[in-house]
Amino acid sequence: MPNATLPRSPRVQRDPLPTRPQPHETGGRQPQPPTEPARPHPQRTAATFEDRMLAEARQADTRIPAGRRAPRTAAEQRARLNHAAGIACSDCDGHGGRTSTTHTDDVVRTSWARCLTCSGTGAR
Repeated sequence: MPNATLPRSPRVQRDPLPTRPQPHETGGRQPQPPTEPARPHPQRTAATFEDRMLAEARQADTRIPAGRRAPRTAAEQRARLNHAAGIACSDCDGHGGRTSTTHTDDVVRTSWARCLTCSGTGAR
């Protein structure tokens, strides 16, 4: 059948496309549900994890008798050596200083304060 034409179907009336966002739309797009749950800020997560690990280490240390626990910091190692040699400073007990903790607006800062008597050596 050469040069045959197909009959046309009657035109269907369609609604015009909207030109402005509808009330249920945002910026012309449908609002999408969140794909992931909200997460806390990474800094806060790290601090919380660090605090939890420190608390667990301290809890584990309390179960070990004081004389059998290995020193964790340089100050603890220095104090142990100074006591063994019999030259420990009487003010800082051979540690060479002490930690001081300050609380300001929900921020906890721990800093090391050197012993003034032994100038931070831990020895007399």
